[in-house]
Formats: sequence, structure tokens, C-alpha cells
Amino acid sequence: MQGKSSYPSMEWTAERVSRFWDYEAQFPERYFTYAQGSAMVSRLEHYFQGSRKILDYACGPGHLSARLIDRGYSVGAVEFSEKALQSVRSRFENESSFLGAYRPEEARDLGTRFDTIFACEVLEHLDDATLSLAVSDLRSLVASDGRVIVTTPNAERLEESNLLCPNCEQVFHRWQHVRSW
Repeated sequence: MQGKSSYPSMEWTAERVSRFWDYEAQFPERYFTYAQGSAMVSRLEHYFQGSRKILDYACGPGHLSARLIDRGYSVGAVEFSEKALQSVRSRFENESSFLGAYRPEEARDLGTRFDTIFACEVLEHLDDATLSLAVSDLRSLVASDGRVIVTTPNAERLEESNLLCPNCEQVFHRWQHVRSW
């Protein structure tokens, strides 16, 4: 890509992030764990086999949670989007191994510790303050001998997925990424 855009970058306020993900929650097939969840569980299971409680942090529509429940794990979920959270609660309400779905602040208040926490394709979406809070959440929610498994795009060139909103004339990343790892 040549040159810099003459358009300003969109500021991802909490309201905009919520609106974006509430919209995306209507299209669960767009989520990474829809396409890669089963393969990821198969490849990584030796790291978390024997876990009594697993947390799917920023679970989206619950694709990873479903794969883990299908494998016999007890799974809890944390989600930022209210629409996705309600969808996950409804989706798994009759699953005996589902430990519930919570907003981040609700999960903090539970006092539950998880043997394994998955944070799949979430950290690249978080601004500095939210990232700091998420890392704090992960630390407080993982058992002392537990593990946190994180996935992100590798060395993503953010500008390659930028779009211009024709209405507000601001540039934004197609998947609301704000950082690259």
C-alpha cells in the first residue's frame, strides 16, 4: 500500500465497538473459531487435557465453547457484546457442562478460577485501557497452576484491511483490529 490516508482514523469508542460486534454477532460464520475451532482444539488439546474448568474469554457466538463442550469439558464463557452473550446463554442453556456466560465484570465477581482460559482472536481488538483490564481479568480468572492460551493474527499489516466509511469519512479496520502482534 502506498502513502498514508488523508482521512482520519475512526476512534473505537465503547459504543462503536458494541454496535460493531452486536452487528457481527448476526453472522457467526465470520468468526475465527467457526472455521478453525475444531482444528485448534485438536492441535492444542495436549496442553489443556485434564482441565476441569475452561473459560472461553470473549467467546463471540460460542463456537469454541461448543467444540470444548463436545469434547466433554466444563466450559464457562465471557463476552463483551450483549447480543452475543444472550445468544451464547440461549445456545447452551440445556448443556449440563456449560458453566454460564458472563459479562467481564460479572466474571470478575464470581471468584471462580479456571484451569485453562482461551482468549482467541480478541487482544488485537482492544485499546490500551481495555487490554490492560483484559490481562488483569485473565490473571485473576486463571487457577494458580492454570494456563492461558492466546491466539492473534501474526504480524498483521493493519492498513491492508482498512476501509473508508462513506458516511462519516473515517478509516477503520474491517475487523475492528487496533493493534498487531
